[in-house]
Amino acid sequence: MTEMKNNIRQRPNGTWEGRYYDVDGKQHSLYGRTKAIVKDKLASKRAEIVSGNSITETDLTIEQWGWAWMQTFKAGKIKHSTMDNYESDFRLHVVPYIGM
Repeated sequence: MTEMKNNIRQRPNGTWEGRYYDVDGKQHSLYGRTKAIVKDKLASKRAEIVSGNSITETDLTIEQWGWAWMQTFKAGKIKHSTMDNYESDFRLHVVPYIGM
């Protein structure tokens, strides 16, 4: 069965995949043999983004902040379809006008 919470799903080959967006809005995937491993990897990646290890505050654009905010504070707390809508709206309506 496919698991959509926290952007985690089981792949047809039995491994698990977790998806996240980096501060530049690029989608990345993490893989593991179990759901727990992927969940831990995603938590570590989110903590890295929030702690600023991936960027400095002076380098932060609205686009970068928006992607980090969605992945840190919304992913896993809202329905997958809602998260998809947030990401699409942000990419299409915010980034082109004020996100650069």
